[in-house]
Amino acid sequence: FLASASRFIAIGENPTSPSGNAVILTSENNGVSWTARTASTPLSLRKLRHDGSLFHAYGDQGVHLTSPDGITWTVAASIPTTLPVQGFASNGSRQVIVCNRDYGSPVGRLASATPRTWTDNAVI
Repeated sequence: FLASASRFIAIGENPTSPSGNAVILTSENNGVSWTARTASTPLSLRKLRHDGSLFHAYGDQGVHLTSPDGITWTVAASIPTTLPVQGFASNGSRQVIVCNRDYGSPVGRLASATPRTWTDNAVI
């Protein structure tokens, strides 16, 4: 869940769908009503962030979506993993994605200054 000055954005999965379809919802009125957006992926989404210019949604099997406004989403360069993304951190020059191996011990993934060239890091 993220809140900008004018919009709330929530991501997740549809628990009633047998394929676990991704869900993106937005609210323009402080959460009073919500609008479903096209997620561009059947995979569940788990983490959401904003980098100052784009919204990023990460999920199962390394899926990575981006949006300039939280409404229109496109598939970006996927993270090279079959694991679900559970966390994200950045220090401005490096970005780290944390994935769970069978929902057990975490595995780190590193990237350069942009999340387009992901490379594996040692288990952390």
